[in-house]
Amino acid sequence: MDNEQGRPPANLTRKRFIAGAAIFFTGQAVALTVPLVLMTGLPAGLKAAASVILFFVIPSMFTLSAIVVLGRPGFGYLKGLIVRWFRKEPKKCP
Repeated sequence: MDNEQGRPPANLTRKRFIAGAAIFFTGQAVALTVPLVLMTGLPAGLKAAASVILFFVIPSMFTLSAIVVLGRPGFGYLKGLIVRWFRKEPKKCP
């Protein structure tokens, strides 16, 4: 499989990859708006509902949309890139 070797799938174009990555990261960034909702003067029940939607529902929908755009192998490649970025070990000082 191409993803295990760090290469993108053969049918994944650069344009599709950028679009899918943008959809995925936008969906994850939506969760950062929850504190803004909590600072509003809305009733408590509405704040709770909006917070749940912003934190759980919308990121899941955007992730599903990114999978549709990228395809399963493309999304696996994107996840692999993200994991490798977070797993980089810091440089050791001599």
